[in-house]
Amino acid sequence: MAKKLVIIGGGDAGTYTVEALFKKGAEVLKQFEITLVKKEKGGSASICAVPLALQGVFNMKEVAEIDPPETFVSHGIDYRTETEATGINLEESSVRLGSLGSPGSLGSPGSLGSPGSPGSLGSEEEIKYDFLVIATGRRPRVPDVLKIPGAEGEGRGLAGVYTMSTVEDGEKIEAAMNSPEAKNAVVLGGGTIGLQVALAFLKKGLKTRVVVGHPTPLSSILDPDMGSLVRARLEKEGVEFIFGKQVKEIKGDGAKVKSKVKSVVVGGPEAREGEGEREGEGEREGEGEREGEGEREEIPADIVVISRGMIPNTELAEKAGLQIGETGGIVTNQYLQVKRRQGQAEGGKYIKNVYALGDCVEVVDAITLRPRLSQLASSALVQAKVVANNLTGVGYSLEPALSPAVATISDFQVGTVGITTETAARFGMKVVSGKKEKPTRARFYQGRKTMAVKLLFDSYSERLVGAQLVSEEMVADRIDGLCNAIRKGVTAKELSRMEKSFDPCVSLHRDVMVDAAESAVEQFGKD
Repeated sequence: MAKKLVIIGGGDAGTYTVEALFKKGAEVLKQFEITLVKKEKGGSASICAVPLALQGVFNMKEVAEIDPPETFVSHGIDYRTETEATGINLEESSVRLGSLGSPGSLGSPGSLGSPGSPGSLGSEEEIKYDFLVIATGRRPRVPDVLKIPGAEGEGRGLAGVYTMSTVEDGEKIEAAMNSPEAKNAVVLGGGTIGLQVALAFLKKGLKTRVVVGHPTPLSSILDPDMGSLVRARLEKEGVEFIFGKQVKEIKGDGAKVKSKVKSVVVGGPEAREGEGEREGEGEREGEGEREGEGEREEIPADIVVISRGMIPNTELAEKAGLQIGETGGIVTNQYLQVKRRQGQAEGGKYIKNVYALGDCVEVVDAITLRPRLSQLASSALVQAKVVANNLTGVGYSLEPALSPAVATISDFQVGTVGITTETAARFGMKVVSGKKEKPTRARFYQGRKTMAVKLLFDSYSERLVGAQLVSEEMVADRIDGLCNAIRKGVTAKELSRMEKSFDPCVSLHRDVMVDAAESAVEQFGKD
């Protein structure tokens, strides 16, 4: 008899889990009756591409729905859109569902229904499961000082204030920036998503300012010297940065019927800013909210985008009595099975038939061996393979995370893997760095580009523990290679002696990455 599998969440993690089961073939699929529930309309989307669609790199409609519901329904999936899981009963092995669409739309595979009031529940139903997969994703981190009505896209309070987390967010921002009234845009947060959205505003001709709590952007993934390269490029293009300031207030125009955003007030130093997304990787709740004193500045704004990181969406798991970790993510074991919270029946034990993955879980960092978040589509893909294999009886465990990431910011490709110098210091690790910036091709190659490489090595073992690359080309493959090097424990000496392929059209004899490793080797020799 087929086992009932319920998947909560239709983002990357939930979709990848279904696809991993698809790849195992029809015979394996027959073992399950799969129900996937998601709050959003439509099928799977590419959230990572939404900020780039705002820039005109892609068409928003193309990224809004990669695979329609019919794709999943054709494989026998009970694919329920506009449906919210409101409760999990671990003792009864059941999930309570509520429809966000029109009455009667619940339970129809692939049905889009008619949208109801945002957040309102229509018909309700309780379904049983043999296996449960929790893939509830993440939500924008909005500090208390910025939690004004309407700031999280609910359509109340100040018009013109947005977050950037969903396709719907992107569509609203796109409509706002195309309005003839839009002249001034302010982005709060200097992470990847914030900078990509800022560039979209700039390309549209809006005066664009980015408020960042640190001296350089991308501080969660790049050291200051590498982040300054990105800063210089964006400032040259016309982005105005405001560093080290705390947002005090978002002001409206005072209209009685529908007040619209008028300005952002900043002032005083900020302790930390939740700008840390690789693809939206968030900091812990409450960081970056220390009150600071200093001269206030009022910045005119017709559009404000709050992009200060993401936090795991764990409310459903918490209500069910599951363990939440120190990072705010759901605790799992290496098989991605969830854990009951201490202080209740069976507390502290892992549940064999309930899994969690994606942006809502915490993972183990491969360098620090401490819990962390890895809110990346690539992380969700690997985790989905682990879950799918364990669901089908193939023992599979998740390795500690290195979280390789790459992002396109203007003409730059920014790549990172492992830890930064700041992370090393926070965990009491001493590192030695090697850095080099040089062209990637022969001097007579027309239009050649440069690449900046910074490599971090553990001062005791001399093993590679982190890498940061900034260039206009060839970053992704190098970051993936460096990820494998970290995983294998490659040392600075070994990396400096690495054989590299050469052709004047695509590479140099003396590669920038090898030179960076040699720089570190020289420093080890001085100790």
